[in-house]
Parts: sequence; C-alpha cells; structure tokens
Amino acid sequence: MLKKYINPLFIYFLILSSCTFEDDLLRNTREDYLNDSIRIDGFYYAYSEGQIRKIYFLYRNGVYFSVVGDGQERTKPEEVKTLLTEERFNRLKTEKTLWGIFIIKGNDILFESWSKTHGDHYSVVETGEILNDTTFTITKRDDNLSGISSSNYTYYFYPYSPKPDSTNVFIE
Repeated sequence: MLKKYINPLFIYFLILSSCTFEDDLLRNTREDYLNDSIRIDGFYYAYSEGQIRKIYFLYRNGVYFSVVGDGQERTKPEEVKTLLTEERFNRLKTEKTLWGIFIIKGNDILFESWSKTHGDHYSVVETGEILNDTTFTITKRDDNLSGISSSNYTYYFYPYSPKPDSTNVFIE
C-alpha cells in the first residue's frame, strides 16, 4: 500500500526540485554618466538610526558598487575608511546584490540593482532627486517582489581615492 503513494510523491518532488528560476533582468539599460550633476570622485553615504549604513561608489560607466557594514558602529564618513580594504572589496565584489546601475535625467536620479529572496534575485528600482552636486535623496523604492513603497534616505558625498574598480560580471 505504501509503494502506491511513494512513486507519485517521489515524482512530484523530483519535478519540483528540478524547477529553476532565473534572476530578474534589470529593467533599465546602463548608460555612461557624462555630465557633472553629482560628483563621483569618492563615495556617497546615508544614515539610518544615527549610523552610516549605506555606502555607494558611482562610476563614469553608469555602474555603482555598494559596500555593506561589518557590524561596527560608524557615525562619521572618515570612519568608513576602515571598511574599504582591498581584501574586503575582493570578497564583496562577488555579491550580485551589491552592484547596480544609476541614471541621471535632469534633477532625477535612479538606482537599479538586485535584492535576494530564497536564492532568487529580483530587481529593485529606487528613485529620488539631486539636491546639489554632493547630495541627493531617495524617496521611492519599487521592487518586483513587494511593489512600490516610500523611502527617505539622504546621501552625502565624501571624497575618497582610490576607489575600487567597477569591473564586475553582473552588468554589461
């Protein structure tokens, strides 16, 4: 009697386990950044709960690279330098969710990257406004998983050199 149920159950799980999902493609196309609306000779950082949580390097080829924290509390951009070691960059560069593209049209700025849930990568678009050449805000987030939501991050520029290079395998 048990054998009668094992075969169909086995076949069902075999089919389910062989299903693969492809990562979302980016909705926008990478464009070279050819103007001077914002500075790109350093990094941008945003505060959350009084600490620097988000760091972005922007590149002329329209790519950005984000650096995540290491659990240490940092409240000043000078303190971020401790995150920026070559060893750390080499390790982080292999993570797809840390790469994305940015596009500037007039005073509008758009960032697109991937987020990860259950092993699948889905696209996330964040939009905002450029306030001046060293400051911008992100006010809206749109992802293919949970839809549109409001956001409220202000990013500030900090000069930094040398930046990690923008070579990656995720963005053409």
